[in-house]
Amino acid sequence: MPNNSRLNGILTNLPFKVDNGKLSIYKKGDTAIVQTNFGLRVSFNWDHRVAVTVPGGYAGAVCGLCGNFDGDQSNDFLMKNNQITTKPSDFGNSWKVQTVPGCYEDDKAECPNLAELELHHINNKQGCGIITDKNGPLRECHAKIDPHENFKSCVYDACFYEGREDVLCKIIASYAVLCQEAGVTIYPWRTNNFCSPDCPKNSHYENCASGCAPTCLSPSPPVGCNPTCSEGCECNDGFILSGGDCVPISQCGCRYNDKYYQPGEIFFPNELCNQQCVCTSSGVVQCKAFACGPNEECKVVNGVQKCQPVGSAQCSAAGDPHYVSFDGLAFNFQGTCTYTLTKLITNRENLVPFAINVENKKLGDEKVSVTKLVSFEVYGYNLTLQYNVQGRIKINGVYSYLPVTLEDGKIRAYQHGIRVIIDTDFGVQVNYDLVHHVMVTVPGNYKEQLSGLCGNYNGNKNDDFQLPDKSLTTDAIIYGASWKVPIFGVTCDKGCGGSGNACPSCDDRKVEIFKTEIYCGFLKKTGGPLSTCYATINPDTYFNNCVHDLCAVAGDGGILCNSIHSYVAACQAAGVTINPWRTDAFCRKSLQLYDYSLTIYCTTIYISCYTCDS
Repeated sequence: MPNNSRLNGILTNLPFKVDNGKLSIYKKGDTAIVQTNFGLRVSFNWDHRVAVTVPGGYAGAVCGLCGNFDGDQSNDFLMKNNQITTKPSDFGNSWKVQTVPGCYEDDKAECPNLAELELHHINNKQGCGIITDKNGPLRECHAKIDPHENFKSCVYDACFYEGREDVLCKIIASYAVLCQEAGVTIYPWRTNNFCSPDCPKNSHYENCASGCAPTCLSPSPPVGCNPTCSEGCECNDGFILSGGDCVPISQCGCRYNDKYYQPGEIFFPNELCNQQCVCTSSGVVQCKAFACGPNEECKVVNGVQKCQPVGSAQCSAAGDPHYVSFDGLAFNFQGTCTYTLTKLITNRENLVPFAINVENKKLGDEKVSVTKLVSFEVYGYNLTLQYNVQGRIKINGVYSYLPVTLEDGKIRAYQHGIRVIIDTDFGVQVNYDLVHHVMVTVPGNYKEQLSGLCGNYNGNKNDDFQLPDKSLTTDAIIYGASWKVPIFGVTCDKGCGGSGNACPSCDDRKVEIFKTEIYCGFLKKTGGPLSTCYATINPDTYFNNCVHDLCAVAGDGGILCNSIHSYVAACQAAGVTINPWRTDAFCRKSLQLYDYSLTIYCTTIYISCYTCDS
């Protein structure tokens, strides 16, 4: 559950108030409340329910999805163009202020078996039927708030979301909240087997939790908080809210400029980042002079104001394998050992240490190799992605199913199309298709702080073949082998390409065939589906790698498709939209290769509108 809100774009811990209470934001149960001194109140449970209360003085002076508040329901569907419609979809769409990727505006089709489902749920006491059950836990609310519309909404969503329990729980919870806000007593409706509550450490679920829980910042109830009970989690005895965590009072954080900071939290109190402060474990804020480092600037990104990196760079390993360094140097190295792809080699205070290694293996009986696994060491974790292991990641040697979030969101690993991405809060990202192609992105403040097969990231590709002792070589084999990670008991070699061990090649006739548009020439096809990317990423390197790889494996179609996909992935990572390029006859991707499923939902938001008199 989120524990903060954005104030002028900056994430701020709850609760907080502005101008001596003209505006206050606090938590009530599992809901955030925005309260003004003139009577406006907005609540949001961070998931699916929004409620707005306005004072009577705003009658006839408002507009939007909540209507115009003029006492006449017949004209509530007034659109932004001042025309009245009878279609909810037209009304809703007219008030759109932003397009959300993945969501749609069309009306859903009618549920084909709605009557049958309604009958099923009426008789089901662990489903939508809880809402209308005359002897159920919400029974005392029926006389105050008609349950039938909420019941119909519940059944309707049960139809389109195939009875998903989490969807039903949200609708039932919405009705329960309406009841409690109306002052009605409801009885426990969640069980261990249905809509089971999940509360954080040092807290527990209450059907009627305190509406105005004390916090480290404000032991007394927040200004404007209505003490009516609401279901949700509340701290155990002896604990108090610190942000969203329940802690002993002795572990409360700091108050600074009317804002609350948790122990250990680092922040910049002004827009210049020339002062850095920390909330100490004793509850005292300590500040010191500060300056952003090279390739950094003070700005707000994703709600966090700090010294943010300027720019970024990408390194990749593809095929058998072909490397492109952060500075753009392309080279081939066929070693079959474990190697340092990139790692931090300095001790700059504001940079998070990390190391990324790759293990290569021989491709069948061929002399060439491919990436077998990628390991990412960061924040005390070893995260490993393995060749063709779908939907799972190894964390410190133990498999976990994706997606995974660690260290309170500092690390996220998730499926993205056919690739797996590991993101960090400091901007380093690993992107691997589990077959052929791995990309590493680093932020600009790591410039001149790295070493490994990806180079030193100093903007000069001519000195990328830097060995661990800082000396330079011109030999890719010597350079690659120098970044070998010794592993006891493992035998491996430098691969082909050295003296007396030439890599596979093919004659000029085959090379010309592989350069045609039905093979690697597809990458450079004028007006083709990839042409939108040519101005951003030159396809020549990918084209040459493709021809090289097809020669090494006698024109294998899978290798061809993987080579093209490497270019597509690089383009998409650069923000370029790629037109569909796979067809039933060319590089068709079978979803049956994967043992996971991915479904995207656009969550239904339930909106309630009130007046102070309702």
